[in-house]
Amino acid sequence: MAELFLTGIGIISIMATWKFIWLPTVLDSTRDTLFDLRDRQLRRYFLSKKIGLEHPVYIALRGLLNGHLRNTTSLSLSQCAYMQTHIQKHPALAEQRIAEINEQFKVDDPDLQKFVDEIRFKSSVAMLTHMVDSSPISIVIANFYLFITIARHIPRRAIFVTKPAVKARSFMEVRAMA
Repeated sequence: MAELFLTGIGIISIMATWKFIWLPTVLDSTRDTLFDLRDRQLRRYFLSKKIGLEHPVYIALRGLLNGHLRNTTSLSLSQCAYMQTHIQKHPALAEQRIAEINEQFKVDDPDLQKFVDEIRFKSSVAMLTHMVDSSPISIVIANFYLFITIARHIPRRAIFVTKPAVKARSFMEVRAMA
């Protein structure tokens, strides 16, 4: 009965740690990354190149980053998987939507286009990282993978180091000596 009680306390502790420590930390980290992209890198680039903050691409990128900031609390790995499934079922619609989105971020200046692509890539990585880090199943898979990786690096002879001190003639004698 005591083991059951301690197991329950452990499960409740893990759930509380997940909800009140891990998830807020992941959310803060993602939001910090997105704020840095928006307020430092994006704004600084447009001001340093004297392009102006009223440029349509600046407004589109700022809107993209603001949308990411709004959706950090609600977007999940399961929603991303659902969207991918929907995209695979409707490829023509997906291509049309992607073309519309890409049109918003298209510019003639190659240096500016490179910067725009870099900001879009970094914001996508931040959101994907957030979805993976805030997903319980991905944490379980990562821990399982870590366990398997560590177990592969342990030499097999280190696992089977227990040998009987006296030579036994059969398996039953080994059990009797234990």
